[in-house]
Amino acid sequence: MNFKTISLFCGAILTISSLSSCHSINEENEGFAKPIYTFEQSASDCFIAVQNLTNYEWNYYDGCTTTILFNENDRTCSIQLADLIYGSDLRTTFTVLNIPQHSFSDINVKGVVQNGSFTISSAASLTTNTISDLHIECLLDGDRTFGSTVENGETRPTSVGIQTFISFTIDNKYKVRVMQKNNYFYGLTSSVCSTGDFAPFYTKDSKYRLTLNPTTRKARLTIEDAQFVTGMPAGITMDFSDIPFSVNDNGISLEAASIIPTAMNRPFEAYEVTSLRGNVSYASKLALTFTCPHVPIPMTSDNTYSFSVTVDAPYSLTAR
Repeated sequence: MNFKTISLFCGAILTISSLSSCHSINEENEGFAKPIYTFEQSASDCFIAVQNLTNYEWNYYDGCTTTILFNENDRTCSIQLADLIYGSDLRTTFTVLNIPQHSFSDINVKGVVQNGSFTISSAASLTTNTISDLHIECLLDGDRTFGSTVENGETRPTSVGIQTFISFTIDNKYKVRVMQKNNYFYGLTSSVCSTGDFAPFYTKDSKYRLTLNPTTRKARLTIEDAQFVTGMPAGITMDFSDIPFSVNDNGISLEAASIIPTAMNRPFEAYEVTSLRGNVSYASKLALTFTCPHVPIPMTSDNTYSFSVTVDAPYSLTAR
């Protein structure tokens, strides 16, 4: 390998400036022809999913502090993972410098795809480990927003920051994924009615936030501008709570038999969801299907209709 591994025990550390936000990107140009980007994610913003390759079971652990640097002058990436837990009594802290960047088709993505292996040493455990199949993707699109904030009397969309995906294998025994708790998706929502004469419904206005709780293993799906069936009022933010989820080899699986969504602090029984099935493809998109079995149209009517809803929503705006 043509990159360098170091031990934090020796006092060597990434030359990364302090950031005001724990989930932001910083650009430095002084003294360089091209920018150097740095990114830091706090332990509270993520969790660690680990598959034991002996029994293939997945376990979830508290997050680690992640720092990533992209140097556009030599097209390298450096990464530091601090206090990474990958077993009940296994943890490590390590830094890898100057990994060659991978070229992705999405211009807003920076990262690394390394299929080989290398050795790291850790000050936390005073041990040496083998890291293989290192995969880093950072989606840096600043136009990704969810919700809004009011500044000086003006309402503005809130940027969601960087979306990160980090995976690797330790000692050929543990498949590790550093998972962000909040995941944002933007794409196509469509529905068809099986019990009435309604035209198919389509929209790209809805935005999706999937919040993962590794302790309860439940997810909350929040939809901004929730419109997924004909006649649904515009401008509503709707929550679907307590959706069981699990991490798998390809991403995240979601499944729930029945959910009553909430909006404006009250339940919306008219938009009860049944047979919810979803999958988040790692570093790619949310694919979701569900049924709304008894939607009143119009809202004051006793006549109800069943709609089948499909969501195809990538992380990236440019992939829509």
